[in-house]
Amino acid sequence: MKKIRTRKPPKPNESEYEKLIRLRAENAYMKAEIEVIKNT
Repeated sequence: MKKIRTRKPPKPNESEYEKLIRLRAENAYMKAEIEVIKNT
């Protein structure tokens, strides 16, 4: 039986990792802002 290999993406370097964290934080902030606008 053939074993199916899944290709793992390469580990992001530190700057990509930091960018990801920043974008997640921005996303959370924007979602919170939208909720505030909806509730007013």
